[in-house]
Amino acid sequence: MLNKFDIKTVLIISMLVAGLLPLTISGIAMLSISNTALEEQSYQQLEAIETLKSSQIESYFSTIDKQVQLIAQEPGTVDAAINFSQAFEGFSSSQANEPSLEEQLKSVRAYYKDAFGAEYQSQNGTAISIDSLIPTEPKEIRAQYWYISNNPNPLGSKSELFAASDNRG
Repeated sequence: MLNKFDIKTVLIISMLVAGLLPLTISGIAMLSISNTALEEQSYQQLEAIETLKSSQIESYFSTIDKQVQLIAQEPGTVDAAINFSQAFEGFSSSQANEPSLEEQLKSVRAYYKDAFGAEYQSQNGTAISIDSLIPTEPKEIRAQYWYISNNPNPLGSKSELFAASDNRG
């Protein structure tokens, strides 16, 4: 096959191959080295971001912890916790003017199934099992009846109720 080419053509082709082969090999090697360097730089940047975010989160939780400790020491907070505990214990017994415990439980269950369940599904795209939300203790049923299912304020505004109409305060 080389007989068809003159010596000049053969020399040019062999010089091109001799020059281009090392250039191609070094180009591939440089590409591999640069890819490795870029990956390493990316990992280092991600680690730096991780460290920064970690310290920001730790600082945030430290601030929240200090605020909670400060609020917990306030006399008003201590009094409110004592009063809340006493008021919650008041739900242990029924009053003459309130519906039966079964009716209250039925109302609470209906609230969680209908109003709360529908809103939960619209916001999360999935239904919620209400069984874990239904109270089992009589005082829990009474409290949720008066302050949640019997609360005239709509879902999302239940906290606007200042006092239930159960005459417990």
